[in-house]
Amino acid sequence: MIRTVKGAATRQFIETGKSKFPGLDVELANQRIVELNAANTLDDLGQLNSTGLHKLKGPLKEFWSININGRWRLLFRFIAGDAHEVHIDDTH
Repeated sequence: MIRTVKGAATRQFIETGKSKFPGLDVELANQRIVELNAANTLDDLGQLNSTGLHKLKGPLKEFWSININGRWRLLFRFIAGDAHEVHIDDTH
């Protein structure tokens, strides 16, 4: 379950569906957020086709990433079955 959201643009997107992310596939982003909210374990996400779930490195080493489209990723920390600091970002 999503417990916390990081960033005003991501919060606005989750609450209203309005995107401030150029080129974001809104439908797929909504799908990824629903999937993340329903997940109880990382395995729940890893079994989904083409999510690209992976642990990040460097300054974002505490975060996991799921592909949305193009440059956009859904980043989050996964703690005790819940997603924290969920945000849409360009990590490249």
